[in-house]
Amino acid sequence: MKTKGKDIRRDVRVGVIGCGNIARVHLKYITRFIDTGNIAVCDTNGPRLEDLAREFGLGHVFADAETMLKEFRPRAVHVLTPPRLHKDMALLAMGHGSHVFIEKPMCLSAHDAEAVNSYAEKNALLVCPGHFRLFDPATLEAMRLFKGGGFGEITHISITETEGYLDRKRAGLAPQWLTELPGEIFYDLLPHHLSLLYMFDRGLVCRGITRRRGGDGDLTGLNMSFDSPRMTASIHVSLDSYPFRNEMVLECTKGRISADYRQMLVTSKKKTSLPQVVERAMENLVLGKALLCGALRNIAAFAMGRLDTYAGMENLIREFYGAIEAGNKKKKSSPVPGWQGEAVAAVSEGVFGDKTSSYPKGFPPVRLRSGGVREDADVLVTGGTGFIGKRLVKALAGKGLRVRVLTHRGVGSAAEFGPNVQFVKGSISDPGSVETACRGVEKVYHLAAAMKGNWLYHLDTTVTGTRNVLLAAQMAGVRHIVYASTIGLLHASAYPKGGLVDEDFPDEANPEKRGFYSNAKLMAERAVREFQEVNPSPVITVLRPGLVYGPGKNLVRDVGVRAGRFMFVFGMGRKLLPLVYVDNLVDAMVLAGDSGKSGIFNVIDDGAVTERDFLKAYRRESGERFITVFIPAWVLSAAFWFLDRTMPLVPGRKAHLLYKFRSVNTRVRHGAERLKSAFGWEPRVKFDEGIFEMVRETKKGRG
Repeated sequence: MKTKGKDIRRDVRVGVIGCGNIARVHLKYITRFIDTGNIAVCDTNGPRLEDLAREFGLGHVFADAETMLKEFRPRAVHVLTPPRLHKDMALLAMGHGSHVFIEKPMCLSAHDAEAVNSYAEKNALLVCPGHFRLFDPATLEAMRLFKGGGFGEITHISITETEGYLDRKRAGLAPQWLTELPGEIFYDLLPHHLSLLYMFDRGLVCRGITRRRGGDGDLTGLNMSFDSPRMTASIHVSLDSYPFRNEMVLECTKGRISADYRQMLVTSKKKTSLPQVVERAMENLVLGKALLCGALRNIAAFAMGRLDTYAGMENLIREFYGAIEAGNKKKKSSPVPGWQGEAVAAVSEGVFGDKTSSYPKGFPPVRLRSGGVREDADVLVTGGTGFIGKRLVKALAGKGLRVRVLTHRGVGSAAEFGPNVQFVKGSISDPGSVETACRGVEKVYHLAAAMKGNWLYHLDTTVTGTRNVLLAAQMAGVRHIVYASTIGLLHASAYPKGGLVDEDFPDEANPEKRGFYSNAKLMAERAVREFQEVNPSPVITVLRPGLVYGPGKNLVRDVGVRAGRFMFVFGMGRKLLPLVYVDNLVDAMVLAGDSGKSGIFNVIDDGAVTERDFLKAYRRESGERFITVFIPAWVLSAAFWFLDRTMPLVPGRKAHLLYKFRSVNTRVRHGAERLKSAFGWEPRVKFDEGIFEMVRETKKGRG
């Protein structure tokens, strides 16, 4: 029997430990059942904690879990930390008398999971592993069909999932905790699949495992086979197959049921006495109708902001709170029993661990740790493997400086940088990595920032990373920081038409509407300015580049959208582009580092280059032939106004397309006179030469 949200006491105190991406999902549903005044959040990461509390209007915030448990005394605690901390946080919470909801994977070993379950049983507390796929609407519908009869007995269950984790990892977008798991994404996905198998047959035993690796050594595929006296089962997970799928199929003696979690669709077929030709035709009609109805339903739900891929989480949280409430009247029972989390941990440990001799040795995780660093470095560059960073590192090394680069990704061949460059692997969001990297240097060039990814990735990389650099540099006695900011944090929708924008122009008033990048960069620069106001050392120079282009960064995609023979430009092409060639920017950074001066400086090349000018020069140098179509601003404004009101970016969040368009569709000039006056900077690479170099590199890449 399902527990209704209205039957749950809204004054029950709930604590959330861990403010990562999944915390937003949990809080979305927790706040449907519990008053915000009775919810506390806890994380040692200040920016994450502040951001989450602000988003959900929560007033109880804690930087320490034990303090939260002692002072707030929650009845239920959601443990949403990285998995390596699940056991300790669960035991800590239960030690203060709280029931515990633990995100999957419940623990990294069966031993740890058993310890959690044992403590819960001895102290009459609930432990609920976060296997929300069991409560997904597609799973519930598949179970309803099966229990309704007519399908016979299950003979085989097959679960297939293909997804694009490797693309995210290679782009540097995979969260650190995930890369540290044994088996990485596979370890995180298995609880979903194994919990579904155990729902049908607790006696299923893994009999075989095969793995597949890509050319670069990454694990790309996993196949597992199971059996029991009642049925067989299989799990197939692939990271290099397309199209992406996420499906459970029940093969039965009298029919078949398919639950498609990606398309949010359940289809079924029962055995009939019709001739095969007729049955096949009827099957196609029924399947076509189901697919069409499902697609229309999902489109309508998306348009209304009701498409919810985590609906199973809401159902599970409701059941968990209902079980806590029912504990006052009868024996408590967790909606997902603790043994299931323990069984999942045992199988996962067998697949990826090295303690179970019956399985081949697993694959060690790629750990992002700061290795030992030489003390003979003059400068540190964060983001030194990016488009701008590589050229800066080479320029600094070319001056005879000993350069240290902090990076979280592979660097290819380090030989191209020369002997004066050393690489330290670590995460900018990890204070320890940054402290180690800052050791013994006099200057820091801080370029690291997120260019894509979700909001938390931007928050961790751009905001927390900047705070880490400021504190670590101060502790290490660094004398000077050159911080790479952006003109994209200015209040662009208030730009004076045809006017000049300098360093004193106000910040963006609605950064959350501009997008993750602008919002995070504004938060980071404000942290820099606030730090400099109260700390005279280190000296900080803030550089605000415009649109950076050059070899390896073709801006044509920022100017227009190419579709076959046509190039569509938003507006009439008269907007001025605040261009800066990459080598001109590097010159400014080197001059700033040599100056020892503080302040904020725009970095924009000379010349008034419009979008029309840019496309004309690009077409001339590239030899490409395309027809440019300029779309009037009023047409786009009307379209974006309509889309903002009808098509949310994600359920509950608007895309703010009209605001973003108005912010970028402005005709102003950005001045760099302050930079020229302070450092004697002049852009040595002119526009025509810069376009030539940019296009030449593009042609080389195509060749």
